[in-house]
Amino acid sequence: MIAQLNAEHDAIVNSSYALEIAFRDQDVEAARTACKELGELMHPHTRREENGLFAEMKKDELFTEHVASLCAEHAKLDSELEAIEAGDLASIPKMLTLLNNHIDREENGLFPAALAYLDDTQWDIVHRPELMGESAAAHEQPGERKRRAVDRGPV
Repeated sequence: MIAQLNAEHDAIVNSSYALEIAFRDQDVEAARTACKELGELMHPHTRREENGLFAEMKKDELFTEHVASLCAEHAKLDSELEAIEAGDLASIPKMLTLLNNHIDREENGLFPAALAYLDDTQWDIVHRPELMGESAAAHEQPGERKRRAVDRGPV
């Protein structure tokens, strides 16, 4: 799951460059198109995080506040995307900064903590097929649990 979330972050960041170009060119239509494409990547990703990894992490009071702040950032990112789609190009730099900082907090904060703190039962919950996405679930082979264990590192 962590590898999948990291790969999705890469795709989201790559997609966000179109917003930078739209801002530079002050092109409202390009910004709307970029927001649509970015939202198509972000929405399934944030659902996967919030309903899987975050749900398990927030069960430990050590992480509850941090997870809540990440969920609030998801909502703020959605709000910023809506504003940009409505023509507010001035929101683009703020949204991109929030996006990059948010990804950094996940990849360098919560994800490593998850690797250290979640137990096998929790990882099984996080790896439910409905959270992994159709393509991941459809391609899961016998022994996938063992490969997922390698993905998350030593426990």
